[in-house]
Amino acid sequence: MAQQGEPDSARLFFALWPDAGVRRRVAEHCPRHGRLVPPQNWHVTLVFLGGVTARVRAALEQAADAADPEAFSLSLDRRGCWRRSGIFWLAASAVPSALQRLQLQLAEAAAEMGVPRETRPYLPHLTLARKARPEPETIIDPIQWRVDEFCLVRSELLPQGARYAVLRRWPLRGGGQPG
Repeated sequence: MAQQGEPDSARLFFALWPDAGVRRRVAEHCPRHGRLVPPQNWHVTLVFLGGVTARVRAALEQAADAADPEAFSLSLDRRGCWRRSGIFWLAASAVPSALQRLQLQLAEAAAEMGVPRETRPYLPHLTLARKARPEPETIIDPIQWRVDEFCLVRSELLPQGARYAVLRRWPLRGGGQPG
């Protein structure tokens, strides 16, 4: 049941949220076509949860509290655009095992709470534009990102585009301080 003043459900996802330094380096790779995603919305989705109730959100936060994931480095070294979806993205050639473990742990916790499980393989990427022209995948100078936290994010779909709000952050073991 939702608390007073809180909607019955909210559209949520777990994500990695880049810091200002990473965002500056990512900005150098924005395409000159398509509908650009605002830099404040750049993220790597871990698990999309969809519309969840306050009760499910609380249980997911407890699962995140119980997790003990380790910090890791993510090297964004590829860029491309998926032909069918028009998503222009940056991604890593190699996915760190700590990222795979974190994503799987959160996905399993969400599935236990009745959140539908994604059937496609997990492909961590950062979306820079939508409705972009297809272009071949290319290797770029790596953008090194020290990932030391993950977060829970609310997504609101508005006529002008999505608006995201970080609701809570969890530090990764060996990373920075709680925020």
